Amino acid sequence: MSFGYGTARRTSAAGLSSRSYNPASFSYWVAQVIRSFVVSRQSVTEEESAGWFDELAKLEENGAYFFCITPVLTEAVRGDLNRSW
Repeated sequence: MSFGYGTARRTSAAGLSSRSYNPASFSYWVAQVIRSFVVSRQSVTEEESAGWFDELAKLEENGAYFFCITPVLTEAVRGDLNRSW
């Protein structure tokens, strides 16, 4: 089922990188969300996730932290709005 959307009109990648892990950085908050999610799903324990965060803090302290993500944005165009399903 296509739900009335045609082919994508435009896609673009928006690279984002950071060498800092602190509350002012995007990656810090992404990590918070991931941690909350995996612990709530019982995929990892609270203790294991605390270990991950300790490691991230140590990487930051040593100037060795690096984060990179490339989200892809896609624009789609709605097809014929008068079409009956």
